Formats: sequence, C-alpha cells, structure tokens
Amino acid sequence: MFPGKTHVVQDDIESFVILVVYHGLRYMKHNAFDLKDIMFRVFDDRTLGPDGKSRGGQGKEALFLRRRHIGEEFEFTNNNPLTYWTDYAIEAVGEWLQYVMPAPKRKVLHKDNAPARLDFSRLELRDHHISHVM
Repeated sequence: MFPGKTHVVQDDIESFVILVVYHGLRYMKHNAFDLKDIMFRVFDDRTLGPDGKSRGGQGKEALFLRRRHIGEEFEFTNNNPLTYWTDYAIEAVGEWLQYVMPAPKRKVLHKDNAPARLDFSRLELRDHHISHVM
C-alpha cells in the first residue's frame, strides 16, 4: 500500500485477507447489493504515480479503515463464522494500517485532534499469535 516500504509479515496477512474478501464476494452468497461497483472500487481502481507507474487506488484502504464499499452490515449468507472472521480480519488490518500510516493520514483518535500512534504491543497483527478468541 505504501511504495518503497519494507515488506513485513503484516503485508502478507493483509494480502490473505484481501484474497478471502475477494473470493467471498465473487463466489459466496452475501448481502452486498452492488457487486460490480464494489469489485471495481476495491480491487480494480488504479492511480498513476509521479513515476508513471500504476498503483492500487484508495479502495482497499477505505475498506480497511472505514468499511467503505461493503458497509458495516456486510455478511455472508448463512455463514456466521466467515462473517465473524471477515469482520475481525478487516478490523485488524485497518488497525495495522493506522499504525504504519504517516501521521497526516492517521484517523483522529484523540479529542485534541492530534493523530494518535497506536501501541504496537496491543495490535492484533503485531505477530503470528492471535490474542482474540473466537
């Protein structure tokens, strides 16, 4: 998501979550109503960088940080475990992205409007261990 950034294990986890969301949207029943628009905005949208190279647009970032495109009420039909996992995974990746984002792009988490740096030791994606029990 950030060109030139060192690749870390959390990038692979983010990719895995994107794969699950993509295949879930494409091949499973769910309550998302405008699949064509969601697929374009999250997976196909591109921007042209100053170096002339095409990069992914803001769709994935908006999905992870604000639940844009699929919404808060998104669920897979008759599949509560996958819905639960997807909610958890999107939130965990969003939390990680807030942690690694440059300060001006971070969500405002304090009343004084200063962007807050999340505590690394409390992040779900700090390592391979899962601290959250389903």
